[in-house]
Amino acid sequence: MTATAARRRAVAALDPRRPATTASTRLATDYIDIYYLHKDDRDTPIAETVGAIGDLIRAGKIRYFGVSNYRGWRIAEVVSECEAQGVPLPVVCQPYYNLLNRMPEVEILPACDHYGIGVAPYSPIARGVLTGKYAPGADARRLARRAQATGG
Repeated sequence: MTATAARRRAVAALDPRRPATTASTRLATDYIDIYYLHKDDRDTPIAETVGAIGDLIRAGKIRYFGVSNYRGWRIAEVVSECEAQGVPLPVVCQPYYNLLNRMPEVEILPACDHYGIGVAPYSPIARGVLTGKYAPGADARRLARRAQATGG
C-alpha cells in the first residue's frame, strides 16, 4: 500500500461523518444538535475536518459543532478554515476548567471571547475534589474503591 493510500484509509477511519451517522441512528433521531470534536487530531489536515463538518451540516445530520480540548491557536485555525470554506463557526468550546485548573484563562477563553464561541467547561468541580468529598491527606485509592463498591 502506498503512503497516500494509507493516509486516505486512515482519514476515512477517522471521518467525523461516521460517528455522527452512527450516533443519530443509535439515538433514533435524524440529526445531532451539537457535534463535538473532542480531541484535536493533528494528523488530519484541519481543512479535511472542517470540510467533513460542513458536509454534515449541509446534509442536516448536525445543526452545530463545537470543539473540546483545543488550544486557543488551534481554535483560531478552525475558525479561519470555517470562514475559508463557508462553514458555520463552532458554537461552543468545552475546556477542562475549574478553580484548580485555570489554564484556559490564558488562551482558550480569550480566543472563544474573540470569536463569539460559547464555553461549557467539563469537570467544573475537578472530578469531585472541590466538593469536599476527599479529606486532605486521605488515601484516594481507598476512597475510590469504597465509592465504587457502594455505588457512590
